[in-house]
Amino acid sequence: MVTKSPFITEAWVEYGLSITVVLIRVFARWKLMGFKGFGGDDYLCILAALFWTSEIVIVYLVGRVYGSNTGWTSQERSNFSEAEIKRMATGSKLVIVGWFMYVSIIWSLKGSVLFYYERLTSGIFQRKTVRLSAIVCCLSYVVVVFTIAFHCQPFHLNWQVNPDPGRECSMHYSAYPVVAAFNILYATSATDMIIIAIPIPILIKLRIKLIRKLTIGALLCSGIFIMVSALLRCVLSLVNIKNINVAAIWAARESFVAFVAVNAPIIKPLFNTSTWVSASRLTDSSHQHTPSTNTNKKKQPPSTRDEQYELGYVNSASQPPQYGYTSDVSNSFAQAVGDSVRVTTDYQVTHIERV
Repeated sequence: MVTKSPFITEAWVEYGLSITVVLIRVFARWKLMGFKGFGGDDYLCILAALFWTSEIVIVYLVGRVYGSNTGWTSQERSNFSEAEIKRMATGSKLVIVGWFMYVSIIWSLKGSVLFYYERLTSGIFQRKTVRLSAIVCCLSYVVVVFTIAFHCQPFHLNWQVNPDPGRECSMHYSAYPVVAAFNILYATSATDMIIIAIPIPILIKLRIKLIRKLTIGALLCSGIFIMVSALLRCVLSLVNIKNINVAAIWAARESFVAFVAVNAPIIKPLFNTSTWVSASRLTDSSHQHTPSTNTNKKKQPPSTRDEQYELGYVNSASQPPQYGYTSDVSNSFAQAVGDSVRVTTDYQVTHIERV
């Protein structure tokens, strides 16, 4: 007996939109950087799309073909035929695989965001925060995977249909709060909060209009949307713990929101006219030397063309006045060309004329 899921169509639509977002991201990165310019964030996003493909197939098979051992009374279980028990056992095995695919999607996308910030924070102190966050993220993923693997013992009870294997093995009750704890309240919440906090001090120094600053902040703080969707998924799945289809569709919704939120900063530049300027032109502009006889000349804010990529001069502490030939060298900047921002670190080299 299989309870047909009413959410399959919605899940496929969300999957299709998610894959479309990934393809647009790949095009955006290829257009601006070429395939050789792809970074870890791009590859992790593609990996997440592969996990998503596996998950949507599992959602379909469990929801429309096999069913699972979740939500049946002892009386109902005793009335199942051998063929039905065998079919639901197969579906229950797929549910376990689906759990692994779900957490792999979410953590791959978190890793993609961290790689993105690794590029943006090149040469500034926030890079240490990014790396610390990456360590916490990896450890939390390991803990979550172990929880899914060992919360029901012996392991074969995960797909036992009759007799009732118990709430822990048929409904995976403890897995929901543990995944939520690491995704929202504990380790990965710290990761998300760190990810959200990374661009804030840089955005404060950003020399652009407030509305654009808020827009960039919303794009970069994608972890907020992931946390909210993860919280909704956990609460609503626990409320409907006996209905596996509710948990499945909320996992699909969370995955969709995560794909859109994580890829939005990469896709946005496609809609800016200056994005279609070659990446080499932007790179060349970063190495210009500006000779000047006036060493007290103030640094000029970024031009309109570069404004959308610029997170501001990060080490712009005032220097004591010097006399001689001065050149500002834009050295060690996170070349996020094609992304919505670019972090620049400026070093001032001063040549003192001998008297």
